[in-house]
Amino acid sequence: MKIKPVLVISATLIIGFAIGFLTSGMINHQRMKKFRSFNSMESFKQRTIHILEPTEEQLKEILPLIDEYAKKMDGIRKDFGKEFFTLINDFHNELKPLLTEEQIERLESLLRPPSRNSRHRGDPNERDRGHEGRPPERR
Repeated sequence: MKIKPVLVISATLIIGFAIGFLTSGMINHQRMKKFRSFNSMESFKQRTIHILEPTEEQLKEILPLIDEYAKKMDGIRKDFGKEFFTLINDFHNELKPLLTEEQIERLESLLRPPSRNSRHRGDPNERDRGHEGRPPERR
């Protein structure tokens, strides 16, 4: 007699987890979609036109303006990436003489792309380190 309530509660929990997981994924996908839309000139143009919903006359006047600014934004995006990594490399080069070998290794590991299973390899204390390389606070 006690099996039925346990099954109902278990099924409800499983369904709740599934709905929560899927809802969270959909919300995050929608949020990221806005940022991805500015990754290329074409997506910037499409998104701007979609938001404005211009008339045919407006579109004739707006398209050259959108094209001009899309090119400028694309150039800034590309330049920013180059300048950012150049600045990071300069910082690391000036910082290295002040560091120990272990600190240099940790610094260089930040520049390496993470391996597929990097969270599950090596020292268990290493995988628990936060973004700044410090272990999390224990309470």
